[in-house]
Amino acid sequence: MESSLTSGHWLRAKHVAQKIGVSESTIWRLTQKGKFPAPVKMSPGCTLWCEREIEAWLASKATPYNAAITPNVSQPASERR
Repeated sequence: MESSLTSGHWLRAKHVAQKIGVSESTIWRLTQKGKFPAPVKMSPGCTLWCEREIEAWLASKATPYNAAITPNVSQPASERR
Protein backbone atom coordinates (compact mmCIF):
# COMPACT_ATOMS: atom_id res chain seq x y z
CA MET A 1 0.00 0.00 0.00
CA GLU A 2 1.32 3.44 -0.95
CA SER A 3 1.87 6.05 1.76
CA SER A 4 -0.14 9.26 1.41
CA LEU A 5 3.13 11.18 1.79
CA THR A 6 4.61 9.55 -1.31
CA SER A 7 1.54 9.36 -3.53
CA GLY A 8 -0.16 12.11 -5.46
CA HIS A 9 0.65 15.78 -5.81
CA TRP A 10 1.14 18.28 -3.01
CA LEU A 11 -0.06 21.88 -3.07
CA ARG A 12 0.88 25.01 -1.14
CA ALA A 13 -1.85 27.23 0.35
CA LYS A 14 -1.71 29.62 -2.62
CA HIS A 15 -2.45 26.83 -5.10
CA VAL A 16 -5.13 25.26 -2.91
CA ALA A 17 -6.87 28.64 -2.71
CA GLN A 18 -6.71 29.06 -6.49
CA LYS A 19 -7.99 25.53 -7.05
CA ILE A 20 -11.13 26.00 -4.96
CA GLY A 21 -11.65 29.71 -5.63
CA VAL A 22 -11.21 31.21 -2.16
CA SER A 23 -8.54 33.26 -0.39
CA GLU A 24 -5.62 31.75 1.47
CA SER A 25 -7.02 33.09 4.74
CA THR A 26 -10.25 31.18 4.07
CA ILE A 27 -8.22 27.98 3.57
CA TRP A 28 -6.55 28.49 6.94
CA ARG A 29 -9.84 29.40 8.66
CA LEU A 30 -11.62 26.31 7.29
CA THR A 31 -8.66 24.13 8.28
CA GLN A 32 -8.64 25.55 11.81
CA LYS A 33 -12.38 24.84 12.17
CA GLY A 34 -11.90 21.25 10.96
CA LYS A 35 -14.01 21.87 7.85
CA PHE A 36 -11.15 21.36 5.38
CA PRO A 37 -8.50 18.66 4.94
CA ALA A 38 -5.56 19.07 7.29
CA PRO A 39 -2.22 20.07 5.77
CA VAL A 40 1.11 18.35 6.35
CA LYS A 41 3.93 20.43 7.86
CA MET A 42 6.99 19.39 5.83
CA SER A 43 9.36 21.92 7.46
CA PRO A 44 9.05 25.22 9.36
CA GLY A 45 8.43 27.12 6.12
CA CYS A 46 6.62 24.48 4.09
CA THR A 47 3.01 23.39 4.66
CA LEU A 48 1.36 21.29 1.97
CA TRP A 49 -2.07 19.81 1.20
CA CYS A 50 -2.61 16.53 -0.61
CA GLU A 51 -4.27 17.28 -3.94
CA ARG A 52 -6.33 14.07 -3.78
CA GLU A 53 -7.81 15.14 -0.42
CA ILE A 54 -8.66 18.58 -1.83
CA GLU A 55 -10.36 17.00 -4.85
CA ALA A 56 -12.33 14.63 -2.60
CA TRP A 57 -13.40 17.59 -0.44
CA LEU A 58 -14.51 19.50 -3.55
CA ALA A 59 -16.49 16.50 -4.78
CA SER A 60 -18.24 16.18 -1.42
CA LYS A 61 -19.22 19.85 -1.55
CA ALA A 62 -20.40 19.76 -5.16
CA THR A 63 -22.81 16.84 -4.82
CA PRO A 64 -25.51 18.47 -2.62
CA TYR A 65 -25.33 21.71 -4.64
CA ASN A 66 -25.63 19.92 -7.97
CA ALA A 67 -28.57 17.88 -6.70
CA ALA A 68 -30.30 21.03 -5.46
CA ILE A 69 -30.04 22.85 -8.79
CA THR A 70 -30.74 19.90 -11.10
CA PRO A 71 -34.35 20.09 -12.23
CA ASN A 72 -36.59 17.09 -11.75
CA VAL A 73 -37.12 16.21 -15.40
CA SER A 74 -40.05 13.94 -14.58
CA GLN A 75 -42.10 17.05 -13.75
CA PRO A 76 -43.46 19.29 -16.50
CA ALA A 77 -41.38 22.45 -16.91
CA SER A 78 -44.33 24.59 -15.77
CA GLU A 79 -44.32 22.83 -12.36
CA ARG A 80 -40.55 23.08 -11.73
CA ARG A 81 -39.23 25.75 -9.35
